[in-house]
Amino acid sequence: MKCPNCGKEVNENSKFCTECGGALVQKNIEAGESNGENEMLEQNNQNYSTLPPRKKLSRGWKITISVICAVVVLAIIGTVFSDESIDIVKNGKSDVYNSKTCGEAFESFFDDAEWDCESINDKYDRVIFTGRCQYMEEDVEAVIEFRVNTEEEKFYIDSLTLDGEPQTDLILAALLEKIYE
Repeated sequence: MKCPNCGKEVNENSKFCTECGGALVQKNIEAGESNGENEMLEQNNQNYSTLPPRKKLSRGWKITISVICAVVVLAIIGTVFSDESIDIVKNGKSDVYNSKTCGEAFESFFDDAEWDCESINDKYDRVIFTGRCQYMEEDVEAVIEFRVNTEEEKFYIDSLTLDGEPQTDLILAALLEKIYE
């Protein structure tokens, strides 16, 4: 039997076409008459037969949609894990300066405090703190990088730059004293 809408060959017992979804009319051949259900289906086919057949997505579109979905999922996962590493640093306390959390100390000392994170590998993330402060009577931008062991939930300060210039461990220690005063 052929579909009256799209002409595709369909199973004799089907009520709808698998290609276009149109209702199929089945007449009672032995009695030579149609039942009420078949007449209703025939009317519906005549009234709604203008729907075009559904087109399948090309391989290129399927790949594009898959890539977009993967990027969105990775962005969500990356945001969740980077927030965890930032929280490890902000809620952590130093062995030497344990009166305040790192977040409390840094956000009260620096202006325009910002926290960011990037993954180094499966075990480590880099948390980057940026803020403005006074150094030698000058307003400077301080960037302090923390290395976070995500498995053990521990961190240490990796480096300090002031206005883009790398600083020594002695300058970092002096700045930490001032931050935690």
